[in-house]
Amino acid sequence: MSATDAIREANEQLDAGDASEAYDTITAALEYPAVIDGVDLPGALDALARSAAEIFGEEWGEAIAPAAAAADDADALGAAGTFLVEQGFAAMAVTVLSHATRLAPTDPALLAELVTGHEQLGDHAGAVRVIDAADPAARDGFLPQYLLAFNAMMSFDADRASATLPALRDAAATDADRFMVGRIEGMLARLDALVEARVATPREDLQVWHLVRTGGLLLDAERKNRVDDTLERCRSSIERVRSLLAALGIVPSAVLTLPNGSSQVLGEATAQALDVPTASWPDHAEDPGLVVAYDIERLADHVGGALAIHETDQILWSHADRWTIDHGVTPDIATFLHQHVTQPWAAELDGEGLAADAVAAWSARVAAASPAPVPASDDRLVELAEATRGCGEHAAGVFRNDGRREKQFAVPLVDDPF
Repeated sequence: MSATDAIREANEQLDAGDASEAYDTITAALEYPAVIDGVDLPGALDALARSAAEIFGEEWGEAIAPAAAAADDADALGAAGTFLVEQGFAAMAVTVLSHATRLAPTDPALLAELVTGHEQLGDHAGAVRVIDAADPAARDGFLPQYLLAFNAMMSFDADRASATLPALRDAAATDADRFMVGRIEGMLARLDALVEARVATPREDLQVWHLVRTGGLLLDAERKNRVDDTLERCRSSIERVRSLLAALGIVPSAVLTLPNGSSQVLGEATAQALDVPTASWPDHAEDPGLVVAYDIERLADHVGGALAIHETDQILWSHADRWTIDHGVTPDIATFLHQHVTQPWAAELDGEGLAADAVAAWSARVAAASPAPVPASDDRLVELAEATRGCGEHAAGVFRNDGRREKQFAVPLVDDPF
C-alpha cells in the first residue's frame, strides 16, 4: 500500500472511530525501511498523532502534532523523532529523523538521534552508512566518531573501528569521552588477543562476540526465545559455572546473595552445591566471592549500579540474561541469553520477592537436583577467557579486580535485513 493510500485509509478508520486500526495502518507506512516522501509526511504524522493519542494518551498528540503541522521544520521533526526513540518506536523514529537530517544536514544532534534509532533496531551496519553519508560538518567531533567506531564494532567491522580510533582519541576532551574511547579500545584489545591465540572469530559465534563487546563469558552459544526454566537447568548451570571457574584457577570462597527472591534461591542453592558459606549483599558488597543473580534484568537499579564496579576476587554470575535490550552492567559470566524466562518458582513470587521459607525450600530442591554433565564445549570458553588474561584492564571480567564492568548492549543482528 502506498503512503497516500495508507493515509486515506487511516483517516477513514479514524472517522469510523477505530483508532487501533488506523494506528496499525499508518505505522506500517511510517516504519523504516518503508519509504515515505516529504509530500506525504505531514498527513502520515497527523494520522499517527490522532490515533496514538487515543491509544496511548494525549502526550503522543502533543509530541507528534507539531511535526505534522510543520513537516518542513527540522526542529519539529527532530523533537518528534526523539520522542519516538524515547518511547521505543525506533522504526518510525528513523523515518522521521531521516527527513529531519535532510532539512538540517549539518546538525550533529539530529545525526546522533538518527544513529540511535538505527541502533535500537539492531541495524548497526545501517548506522555506519548513515554516518558515512552525513555532511562532514555533522560528523566532525567526538560523538559522531565514537558512534562510528561503536557501530562498526557492533556490525563486525573491527578494521573500520580500528581505523577510526586515532581520530576518536584526538577528539576526546573529557573524562567521559576518554571512558568511551576505552570501551572501543577494550573491544579491539580482546579481539586482537583472540586472533593472536588463533581463535576463530566468525560473526555467527555468539560467545566470541559477547566476550569481545562486553568482557563477559557466555556458557550457552545460542540465543533463546522463551525459556521455561527447571530445577535441573538451574543445577546444571551451577555446575557449569563451578567447572569453568575451577578451570580458570578460581575457587569462590563464598556466595554473595542478592536481595530478590529468585537470586536468593539460586544463591543459596549455589552455596549448598559448592559447600561454601553465604553472605548477604549489600552487607558484604566488597567481600570476595561469587555474586549470584538469577536474571540481571530483574535487579533493582541501585543494585545494578553498585555491581558495575569490580571488587577484588569478586565475580558476578547471572543465570539468565535478556539479549533484546541493553543492560547497565555485563555479568562476568552468564549462562544463557533469552527473550523471556519463567522461573520454576514463578507462581510463588510476589513481584520480585519470595517468602523466606519458600527460598529455603526451593534452594534445597535446586541443590538436590541432578545436574547434566558439563558439556565438552565449555572447554572452548576457557580457551576464550584465557586468551584475554593478559589484556590488563580489558581482560575478561572474571580476571578483573578493579574498574567498571562494561555496559551490555542488545545482541546485534548478524544478517542485515534493511
